[in-house]
Amino acid sequence: MTSPHPQPQWIRYEGQVAGHDRLLQLDTNDVMVIKPCHATELVFYEEAQAYPTFYTWIPECYGTLRASTPAEQQLLTTAPQESVVSLPGTPSLPPLDSQNNTENHICLENLLRGFTRPCVLDLKLGKTLYDSRANEAKKAKMQLNAQNTTTESMGLRVSGMKVYDATEDVYHIYKKSFGRSLTQETLPDAFMAFLCPFSHTPSNTGLFETVPNSNPSKNRPLPKNKREWIVDRYISDLVEMQDWIANTPHLEMIGSSLLFVYEGDPEAADKAWKRMLQESKSSEASISSSKDSSDRDDPEEAPLEEESPEEDTYLCDLRLIDFGHAQWQSQQTEQDKGLLEGLNHAIQLLKDCLLKLD
Repeated sequence: MTSPHPQPQWIRYEGQVAGHDRLLQLDTNDVMVIKPCHATELVFYEEAQAYPTFYTWIPECYGTLRASTPAEQQLLTTAPQESVVSLPGTPSLPPLDSQNNTENHICLENLLRGFTRPCVLDLKLGKTLYDSRANEAKKAKMQLNAQNTTTESMGLRVSGMKVYDATEDVYHIYKKSFGRSLTQETLPDAFMAFLCPFSHTPSNTGLFETVPNSNPSKNRPLPKNKREWIVDRYISDLVEMQDWIANTPHLEMIGSSLLFVYEGDPEAADKAWKRMLQESKSSEASISSSKDSSDRDDPEEAPLEEESPEEDTYLCDLRLIDFGHAQWQSQQTEQDKGLLEGLNHAIQLLKDCLLKLD
């Protein structure tokens, strides 16, 4: 007899644009992603809860999962049936990532949830790519990787990029070699290709792949006013991040990234825009209502709040990600200059883009 509730399966997370880890998600929902991790990253997320401002800039952590050991599997096999609690709809984890020798999987917020055609840019921060635990061979390798790249000259590097061009109904997926090929002079072009994919593409077409949809439907590009709002929001968030991080020297972030996301589908962007306007009006009405409530004797006379849309839609997002080499209690007495330089360059690049949006 077929079960009315099919067993969920782990599938590859298609939103990943950079990194070595194999991210997974359940095929039944898109709420979270599963990432192999070390104890260092788990501790970082746990301790981050003590810093509420910073915590809003990182993916929400839902806990951890791990694959059962052979001994535990044997115990489940041999234990009396009545003593085994079976949770319906719970899939087993795939084999662990032997390359990284990890024992745990961390469950993180899916940052692309709520986007229809997400445009994604992963920007690696800092000039130092290894922590104090790295051996000499690892240090030499990381130093070589940074040479003659924007990591060395600017404290940041494009690690991955995936952009939706609505005018052609295609995705441009940029290869890892694209980020390594950029210089201080050409990095601004990469930012423009991220924000304006319909009018800016690299001259070297061998560095990106164009993936059309199965049922192409050409559309108008994202309007300029919305892209201006998105860039303004990015700049505002980055300035706040930079100030907070600069004043928190004991925070050490090595190999972390900024993840920029915005909605590339014009119709979905319109819905997100209307949702934001509605939320803004509701917030203003709530403030006005709270001011007037003191004049009312009967609480039942208070106006009913307008319901929010059932479906969450977003226009853009910016988060800090990748904390496998990060720690809160470092011995630093001042913040890493390479990290701050990277944040400063990111802010300036976006300010320059704001003047050139078409």
